[in-house]
Amino acid sequence: MLAIVFVYLFLVAQYESWALPIAVIGTVPIAIFSALAVLWLAGLGNNIYVQMGLVLLIGLSTKTAILIVEFAIQLREYRMSVAAATNKAAVLLFIAVLMTAWCPSFTSGFRCSGIARRPDSACQGRWLLFALSSASNYWPPL
Repeated sequence: MLAIVFVYLFLVAQYESWALPIAVIGTVPIAIFSALAVLWLAGLGNNIYVQMGLVLLIGLSTKTAILIVEFAIQLREYRMSVAAATNKAAVLLFIAVLMTAWCPSFTSGFRCSGIARRPDSACQGRWLLFALSSASNYWPPL
């Protein structure tokens, strides 16, 4: 809990706003919930590969949220509404976010087949975790 407060206060100082850090911190529960939902729907269990993927997913979702918020703040200086600025930021940053999100998923899948003793459901679960949760979390609003 103390870490969340520390991160919130750090983002408040960075953005000079009390409301904008909530958008960044709010991405973490959404990303974790969607990843766990995909694991539950696929019938996969919790293992070291899934936990590594969750840590990576937390980092990717917060990095993406920070990028979108920063870009939306810049667009707000051009007298755009909050919704229009956020939508335009998400659409313009979509390709960069997609490349960042999918690169670890592909490389970790190749490493998984080389490190693990046998290709089992843990490797498949990590591929599924990254592929589906990345696509669902970073799809731009229409």
